[in-house]
Amino acid sequence: MEELKKRAEHLKKDVAQAAERIKIEELRKKFNDLQAQMAKPDFWQDKKHAMEVSKEASQLLESYQPWEGLQKQVAYISELTAISDESMKNDLSTQLSMLETRYEGLKKDLRFQGPYDDHDVILSIYAGAGGTDAQDWAQMLLRMYTRWAETHGIKITTIDQSAGEEAGLKSVTLKIDSGNFLYGKLAGEHGVHRLVRLSPFNADHLRQTSFAKVEIMPLIDRPGEVDIDEKDLKIDVFRSGGHGGQSVN
Repeated sequence: MEELKKRAEHLKKDVAQAAERIKIEELRKKFNDLQAQMAKPDFWQDKKHAMEVSKEASQLLESYQPWEGLQKQVAYISELTAISDESMKNDLSTQLSMLETRYEGLKKDLRFQGPYDDHDVILSIYAGAGGTDAQDWAQMLLRMYTRWAETHGIKITTIDQSAGEEAGLKSVTLKIDSGNFLYGKLAGEHGVHRLVRLSPFNADHLRQTSFAKVEIMPLIDRPGEVDIDEKDLKIDVFRSGGHGGQSVN
């Protein structure tokens, strides 16, 4: 049982550190504040605001609730191992292993601490150099992201799509939402993707290199989330020269 006690205490310490890292108390307090807003009788009078608050509350709950549940379960197992009942050893070992596996799964989300990592995503794919092969490559990428979303129960909506001349796509823009840390998980996909293959569109079946650009942008719902430096703004002012428009900027 001593080995089980050590494992339980070690896991308890790791989970506590992770909970502190995600600021679980702040998340819980913010969720409770939002719930108080949602409980007001006039909450749904402004439907747009109500939807935003509801969505934020849901995201907060998904962020801290799994860790809160894990903390309670680990604390309970730790108390049981302290009893030192040998008849419970095998059962406790099995439960502890399950909690350790669950912790390892949740721990992956700790990588996503960026300012927009928990945001939904606007994903765009553009066929690059390579003609029809590049357009086919763009469609292959679309299928890959669509299947990934479907596998993980994530909602994907097509905003705009331009078909290729012979096959594939010239461009497509998607909205990906209803998932955890979507921008954090997909940000690494941003950039130019290259495919080298024997072209099915070439009569001589030659080796072809195709390119497609993938853009990943966080979906910003509130203007206050974005800081725009005035130095980055370019403002052009024109003076009208036509009749009836003199001296009008």
